Amino acid sequence: MACQKAADYLNEFVPETEIHQKLSMYLAAAWALANSGEAQAARPYAEKAVQVSSRTLDYAFGIGSAYGIRGVIEGSLHELEASDRDLTQAEQYGRQAYKEALADHFKGTEMYKLYLVNYLRAHASLLMALHRDKEAKERLDEVLSLQ
Repeated sequence: MACQKAADYLNEFVPETEIHQKLSMYLAAAWALANSGEAQAARPYAEKAVQVSSRTLDYAFGIGSAYGIRGVIEGSLHELEASDRDLTQAEQYGRQAYKEALADHFKGTEMYKLYLVNYLRAHASLLMALHRDKEAKERLDEVLSLQ
């Protein structure tokens, strides 16, 4: 797939110090592959995104996105406990990013909210599959409060 080739190619030329560029590149490849139904192929890019995001503590949106895509991929591969852990992390970072964006009157605030809503919905579905309906309802109630 083109996104894989682009990420692999760019990885050779983007310096290790360009953390945000590397993170964006890995996220794009992971999401594109996951959305194409290629969860196994997406996994390495999600793993790299999480690894790179751990080096940037000042970027809640990017860190949340890395955990979010990895959690989605794990869920589609039926790794439910791992997916639960990562989607919990994605929610926490997503809430932080959204809160900071609101406080700063950031133009991308709606996008941050959309990502948070997506993580909450994905996590609610997973929690229902795990028969944790009360926790699923809490996520869905939060989605409604954000709308």
